[in-house]
Amino acid sequence: MMTADEQRELQLANAKADAEVWDTLAEMHGEAAEGQAGLIAAAERAKASAAAEHTKATEHAAAAKDRAARLARGEDVAGGLGKPLTLADVYAAGLTKADIARCGRRVHEVSEALGFDTMSEALREARDRAERKTLRALHRRIRVR
Repeated sequence: MMTADEQRELQLANAKADAEVWDTLAEMHGEAAEGQAGLIAAAERAKASAAAEHTKATEHAAAAKDRAARLARGEDVAGGLGKPLTLADVYAAGLTKADIARCGRRVHEVSEALGFDTMSEALREARDRAERKTLRALHRRIRVR
């Protein structure tokens, strides 16, 4: 049978151990929340940039279609005698074929077929799995030393 003092000592030791575990968990979750906030900020910047580029491309496409329609009707249209824009020009601006394929085809098709939220969740889960796998590998590396 434990004495009252021994019970208090055990309770104190358990409370200190619990506090240490909960402090560690709180720190981990705080860091995760900060990391997610950073991802959200980066995604918002990427979204804003993509939206601006979309608007610009839409405006250029509309102007080119308008020029083509006016020329087809026999109207005189200023300009249009220079070299037309090509995908090589787009690549020279910094986009790769993979960028164009990913943004122009894959993301759009998957988002349309499955919904943007489903696609985003699947991408987030894949990133999380990759992060856990990388951390396990790094942890094994330091344990071997």
